[in-house]
Amino acid sequence: MAIATNTRSIRRVIVIGAGPAGAAAAMRLHDQGRSVLWVDRSDFP
Repeated sequence: MAIATNTRSIRRVIVIGAGPAGAAAAMRLHDQGRSVLWVDRSDFP
């Protein structure tokens, strides 16, 4: 996993995996004002 040192410049992120950790990460990043692309190998209902 890559971690940026200057997180203020990050506006768009990709979260790979829709399990509990991926969901929590996506929601937290969205709440922080980031644009999140959430990708999983399965289709969502």
